[in-house]
Amino acid sequence: MTFCVLFIILGVTLAKLKVQSPIKMEDFPDILYLDYSVANFGHIPYGKRMAAQLFAPPVDPEKDKTLKLCEQAPYNMNLQFYSPSSEKWLIVRRGDCPFTRKAINAQNMKARLLIIVDNRDEKVESIMMADDGNGYQIDIPSILISKKDGEKLLEFLEKSTSRYLIGTIEFKLSQTSNKTNVLFGLNIENKDTFKLINEFRPMYLELKEHINFQIFYEVLRCLSCEANNWQTENQDCLGGGRYCQFDPNGIAFGTGSDVLREQLRQSCIWQYNTERWWSYMNYFTKKCTKANEYDQCFTQFATAEEKAAIEQCIKDSYLNQAQPEKGENTILEEYFKLRYQSGIIFYPGVSINSLAYRGNIEAEEIKEAICASFIEMPEACSEKLVIYEPNRQIEDSYFWLIVVVITISVLFILFIIFIYRRQMNQSMQKNIREQVSQQVNNYVRFYESRSEK
Repeated sequence: MTFCVLFIILGVTLAKLKVQSPIKMEDFPDILYLDYSVANFGHIPYGKRMAAQLFAPPVDPEKDKTLKLCEQAPYNMNLQFYSPSSEKWLIVRRGDCPFTRKAINAQNMKARLLIIVDNRDEKVESIMMADDGNGYQIDIPSILISKKDGEKLLEFLEKSTSRYLIGTIEFKLSQTSNKTNVLFGLNIENKDTFKLINEFRPMYLELKEHINFQIFYEVLRCLSCEANNWQTENQDCLGGGRYCQFDPNGIAFGTGSDVLREQLRQSCIWQYNTERWWSYMNYFTKKCTKANEYDQCFTQFATAEEKAAIEQCIKDSYLNQAQPEKGENTILEEYFKLRYQSGIIFYPGVSINSLAYRGNIEAEEIKEAICASFIEMPEACSEKLVIYEPNRQIEDSYFWLIVVVITISVLFILFIIFIYRRQMNQSMQKNIREQVSQQVNNYVRFYESRSEK
């Protein structure tokens, strides 16, 4: 079966990467503002500003002439990258290995952000740096910049080790003085969906007075069925091919249409009672493992009143009451539109104020992003947003290094003085004892000599 996949990738941030040289250079402008795309892995510090010195990867130029960082560079104390600066970013070229491998290598080298230079001329904001399954190992953010901008930065950095650049970036989200709109895109065939729901539930309870929280489910469409006027019969589709899902685990355990019916059921539970939806999703995770058992699973969970309400909701969602599953469905039609309007590509996914969330799909990190969308943060967002000053961190790292060196030197000198004075005291006491002993002996001999006379 062939499915049609449509995407409109929305920008995930509202800011630009700012790069400047602290030293005036004729071949480099005072400030560059660069567009970028954010990777769909790593911890993206939404609402926070980062700043650091930019470095090309400290690799052997004979082994990695293209600076693609597909292998971790060996540690070398002579390289400027290993200076005491606390904040370092690496800038590398795209290609030869997955984005995630470059990010893992950069993270192992203690970089705080990875900048990847595109290898073709294109609009980078529309490029998705996808997780290939290794993103769970990555904590640092990664961004993609254009080939034109990136090559300019690399050329500048490669000319001389005395030249350096300072970068500043802030991962902004659209802020609101009212409630923040939060949209979760779900797929019940993906176990990460239930992990996210389970971990996010306590945070939802904390924030529910401050957010408009909505859900939708992934819906696919048959590519060739429209030409047949939506009359195609397919066990993995409803509505003659309008709405489809992949067969979850083979013909013996249900079909894609079973998945669609369950998504409809869960959607109606959400509309009927959101609190029961949270409970049902927890129950579903533990008890409902096979698609051909979904109906029975729901029957065991719901009360008679709930069953009647949910069945009526499902029935009302079909426009053709005579042949419901062969016609259009209002809920599934809305979900198909949200599939590309939301900007969510991978499921589970999140959209905040109509901007697709990028980064690790972890409940704590999603909460952090939601909190960054408030102009006035509620009490549930107790953690204050950290602001990284552009140049001060780099300067402070050298300042504190000097302070530490001076402190150690002073303590060492005081220790030497203490040892010296102690040895002098011991020596003086020994000399005094020897002199006293000698004087006593002289007196005794003198007294004995007088007695003999």
